[in-house]
Amino acid sequence: MTDAVCRDKTGFHAALDKVLDKYLTTRMQELAPQTAKVKEIRRTADANAAALGGTASK
Repeated sequence: MTDAVCRDKTGFHAALDKVLDKYLTTRMQELAPQTAKVKEIRRTADANAAALGGTASK
């Protein structure tokens, strides 16, 4: 219980959230080219499936 009170008084969770938000934002920016490539692959797969009369991927 003491640890939880200390974390509340020091703002530990707010500080941790701020650091994690910065980390995740930076990492998502670094992964943007790979994310774009995956989106393009899925669009191509959907188009190919539609041309073959299949169902689209999700």
